[in-house]
Amino acid sequence: CLLSSGCDPSGTIEAMSKKLKVPFGSVSMGQGQETQARRLMAHAMASGEWLLLQNCHLSLPYCLEVAQLLLAAEAPAVPHPYA
Repeated sequence: CLLSSGCDPSGTIEAMSKKLKVPFGSVSMGQGQETQARRLMAHAMASGEWLLLQNCHLSLPYCLEVAQLLLAAEAPAVPHPYA
């Protein structure tokens, strides 16, 4: 369902967040929502909340920014000695 055209998984994701007792937020991208998405993403990453970015196809340049942010957050603070 996640990649199917016309399918909206937001209800399922929100239900899972409630079941796991994880705070959940969402933002619908497009029309200048990047500023709000940045703020919500920073908060979610700091607090462990879930954030669903919807309609990302309306803000493709921001998707690259999100990918870089997630890769940076995933990178170890200290490089592995054998890397």
